Amino acid sequence: MGFLEAGASPLTWEKCAEIADYIRQHGAVQFLNLYRSHSNDKNDLFYWGYEMEYHTIYQESLNHPPKLYIKAAENAIKIINGAENQIQGILSCHMEYGAWMIECVPKNPYTENLEELLSVRAKLELSRKKMLTIFNDLNSNVFPITLPCFPFMGIGDYFYPKNSENTGNSVSSSIYLDDDIICPHPRFSTLTKNIIARRGRPLEMYAPLFIDEFTSNENEPKPGLIHMDASGFGIGMCCMHITVNAKSIHEARYLHDQYVPLGPIMLALSACTPYFKGKLSDFDSRWSVLSQSLDDRTEDEVVRSVLPRCSPSALYLSQCITNKSEYNDVSVNIHQPTYMFLLDNGIDEQLAKHIAYIFSRDPLVIFSDKIELDDMSTTNHFENFQSTNWNSVRFKPPPNMNSNVGWRVEFRTMDIQLSDFENAAYAIFIVLLARMIVSLGLNFQIPMSKVHENFEKAVKIDAVLNEKFWFKTNIVTINCNNKFFSDLMNESCNDKVELMSLKEIFCGNDEFIGLLGFVDKYLKEVVGSFPERYDEIAVYLNLIRKRATGELPTGARYLRNFICNHQDYRKDSLITPRIASDIVQIAKDEVWIEELLGPYVQHH
Repeated sequence: MGFLEAGASPLTWEKCAEIADYIRQHGAVQFLNLYRSHSNDKNDLFYWGYEMEYHTIYQESLNHPPKLYIKAAENAIKIINGAENQIQGILSCHMEYGAWMIECVPKNPYTENLEELLSVRAKLELSRKKMLTIFNDLNSNVFPITLPCFPFMGIGDYFYPKNSENTGNSVSSSIYLDDDIICPHPRFSTLTKNIIARRGRPLEMYAPLFIDEFTSNENEPKPGLIHMDASGFGIGMCCMHITVNAKSIHEARYLHDQYVPLGPIMLALSACTPYFKGKLSDFDSRWSVLSQSLDDRTEDEVVRSVLPRCSPSALYLSQCITNKSEYNDVSVNIHQPTYMFLLDNGIDEQLAKHIAYIFSRDPLVIFSDKIELDDMSTTNHFENFQSTNWNSVRFKPPPNMNSNVGWRVEFRTMDIQLSDFENAAYAIFIVLLARMIVSLGLNFQIPMSKVHENFEKAVKIDAVLNEKFWFKTNIVTINCNNKFFSDLMNESCNDKVELMSLKEIFCGNDEFIGLLGFVDKYLKEVVGSFPERYDEIAVYLNLIRKRATGELPTGARYLRNFICNHQDYRKDSLITPRIASDIVQIAKDEVWIEELLGPYVQHH
């Protein structure tokens, strides 16, 4: 969830609005100081890591419905981190929006070594086992799962324990979600209240309802749509983010631009969210509901087509010769004073515009004792904007003036998967893409408007099989000096951007070898992987291949089939307590499911 520093009581939206320009002005100065401190930083190695989000579930027995365990943030996170520190372990846990959620990151980053890639699955499995051990000591009925959306979110008696008979909703104003489920860290309740206050009306989010034989629109304000009304429906879902620590700011800006067109492609391939609020949907991923849940735009801003805070990235920002100005064809609002200030102080146009774009938002969470700060030593005001712009790819400067952490790029679109094997496969693939892109100087950039069009398609039911996406096929540019790829070089200035199926994008066609073809060629001919090592990595790449071809289902299709074929399902689009329990058990038990994953693959 980003920047979690707290202070004295946070300000209301009205107070935030009064000092918004002050926070912007000093946030811009802090960014400038950060840039000057780190613009020449170089790393010898390529580092990376992941953020894994877990639901913590309470279930008294298989005969009882699962519930969200809302004491995880209050009790479990401190215990887990204490235990890990004591044994010098690999795990670091953090709070997330939901009081039942835990965000886990590796304590130390991974390197570019292929051996490190092959350790991901084992480390994810070990992290889950460690958390389960801690939970068993707290309450034997509590356990972690990786699942994007809790099936009973906002339905009936959906969380445990209850603090009182009548929990309130003064923060969220929701008719479905109780304020008790919000993490006790003051950032989260303040963010919720101030989003609603700024937009000037209650939150509304909708997902298309899956219409089955006996589906009813009862209890929904708009026919054919699932209604939700609180941020918890969006940021109460779990995902996996991959962060790459580039070797320099120039490499980070370049990698950011190449990741942007891949965002909707990986969103469709990782889709694992076929339901919301206990009902089957015609969406397959969480992305649209997430965006709506953080939408603080006024009605006027919606009419003017101002992009939501959580949206596809809107600007390319590298200084590469291949970054054509016409690629930035999506209209964005920028904060003009910030833009001019940065230009006047030596920041180039692309980066200045990017920062001015995120500064076009208003600051939402300000602590009363964190206003007058030393701009030479702190980045709080910059982070106030940086951490509340939730774009599909995030360009991340070093966290503070004296940090040894470099310039990073965060890939943010993927749904979390049901198993550690799947999550490892997606992480490995995204990191291999980054290594290959940087090594070969590839260029995936297409007009930003086509990226946004791809996002509209990526959330749809079975998009992986039924939709076609804009994609560039001549991605090897004049920047590539590798002899093994010279025959694939784009010698023309003209882009070949075509509508392609995910099968073509990943596995190729007569004119394009596909992303997996590129990765295979890169591993064998550039990296020079030994056959045994390549075979170990291919285990994970095969999952990506089989998902793209439809040989194996996405998590969303698997869950949809599971629900529709369940003995408790009544062809009414509703998830029953028995169905919800069985879904949670699938995510808990880590039983190898061949229908979802193919033949069992052992660790190497």
